[in-house]
Parts: sequence; structure tokens; C-alpha cells
Amino acid sequence: MPWIALGIVYLFWGSTYLGIRVAVETIPPYLMTGVRYSIAGVLLLSWQWLTAKQKPGLPGRRELLRIASTAFLLLVV
Repeated sequence: MPWIALGIVYLFWGSTYLGIRVAVETIPPYLMTGVRYSIAGVLLLSWQWLTAKQKPGLPGRRELLRIASTAFLLLVV
């Protein structure tokens, strides 16, 4: 079973780099990065919402500002 899991990780991780390489040729890099992060955020929020016993609320204005500043610092600084 561990070998199957390792093979799946290699397949998906390797396809990510191929996808980035193809996308950078057709889409501006910063736009592509923003779209990737947005899709990942929506998928993670959806997964949490579907699997949580107590449904989380959407972040308010204050939380969004904190999230945006943290994202900016992680990407730029």
C-alpha cells in the first residue's frame, strides 16, 4: 500500500510542475499563481465545510483583512 501511495504522490506532484510549465507559457505568471491559490482556497474551504460537524461561517471583514495581509507577506516578503 505505501508504494501505491508513493506512486500517486509522484504522479500528482509531477503533473503539477508540468501544469505550471504549460500555464506559464499561456497565462501571465502572477495571474496563474493567483488563480491557483484561489482554486486551492475554495477547495480547502469546501472540504472543511463538507466534513466539519459544526459548519464554519464565512470570514468577516476583519478576518479577510488579516488573511490578505498574511498572504501578501507570504508571497512578497
